[in-house]
Amino acid sequence: MLLPGHLAMAKIAILDDYQRVALTMADWSRLRALHEITVFDAPFASQAEAAAALAPFDILCIMRERTLFGRALIERLPTAKLLVTTGHRNAAIDVAAANARGIVVCGTEAPGIATAELAWGMILALSRHLVHEANAMREGRWQTTVGRDLKGRTLGLVGLGSGGLGRQILAPGDHWHAEDLGVFRHLPAEPTQADQSQRAPLEIATHRRLPAALAHSIGLVNEMA
Repeated sequence: MLLPGHLAMAKIAILDDYQRVALTMADWSRLRALHEITVFDAPFASQAEAAAALAPFDILCIMRERTLFGRALIERLPTAKLLVTTGHRNAAIDVAAANARGIVVCGTEAPGIATAELAWGMILALSRHLVHEANAMREGRWQTTVGRDLKGRTLGLVGLGSGGLGRQILAPGDHWHAEDLGVFRHLPAEPTQADQSQRAPLEIATHRRLPAALAHSIGLVNEMA
């Protein structure tokens, strides 16, 4: 077990490395020289399996919102002292339960641009039917649909995210000269008459952390579109 102020060997687990790239994303050599690192590249079939596999580890390095670390699992990790997650937020961690067990929870830095890039990637893919056309081409078919231009369309953001995410997403929209940018911080309980009258086509990017609120918001956006 890793003790404060000591160099005793620690058992470190890296979870949910589905792409098997975790050990190439940083220089682990100093840690590997002193400690034991084990990589899990597949999800656990059950909470019981996760508890059994992770019980011996002192440090758990996890990917954001993959394996659920709720109270039931955390209480079955007798030697855990540190829980490190990618990013600064991880809704899959019961932080209060970890703190109650004396487990330190912390996160890593991130460039913060991936969400905006993925949002625009999906907008472009949907507008131009890229997935459908790529699959059709592999089947020997060519140009089976007609894409649509983004210029002049309305971009709606449901939630602005954090760290300037909203501005990152709006910036490429300026390139296409979008005529209206609808930014919804808090959607009303019901669409208003004014909302109903503005039925311009919308490209919607959602950045909300609460699933129930998100589902409610998207329902309203569908009604307004």
